[in-house]
Amino acid sequence: MKTWINLLLLTSLPFAATATNDIDPLLWGCSEISDDSKRLACFDAYLKQKSQQPSVPAKSTEPEVDNVANDAVVPVSPQPTRQQVEQQFGLEHKKTEAEQEVSEISSTLAKVQERAHNAWSFTLDNGQQWQTVESTSTRFKKGQEVIIKRGMFNSFSLKKADSNRTVKVKRID
Repeated sequence: MKTWINLLLLTSLPFAATATNDIDPLLWGCSEISDDSKRLACFDAYLKQKSQQPSVPAKSTEPEVDNVANDAVVPVSPQPTRQQVEQQFGLEHKKTEAEQEVSEISSTLAKVQERAHNAWSFTLDNGQQWQTVESTSTRFKKGQEVIIKRGMFNSFSLKKADSNRTVKVKRID
């Protein structure tokens, strides 16, 4: 059995080498860009250039001229040095101040509706509409101060300003 596997691997090896050689060098250049938006722009420019070419080029005796040189070339960003990579180690998930989102809002309940099964609908004084996604024994009244906090996986929790009891909510408007 091992002989068959080795034979299969040895016979398929030349085909694997030619498959990687057939990939356009510009496409390899696009894949090496680390910035997501620049990499996507590079792939888009490459595909746009390829879609404008005829699908089956006519064979000619003249040497091929690379049409990509005439198009706008997307610059490849320089690779970060080892020192830069080490400086950023562990900070991948930290957000800069400009990227930080609002993690909680504080508002007053302008309208409160009790729904079936101890569920609630709220309209805040800023016009946002929220509803509970789970039943709760907590009672809410118009004019109460509430705090809505962002949780994990795009979830939100609502609590009264004078209480620590929270209930899961979702925005409905």
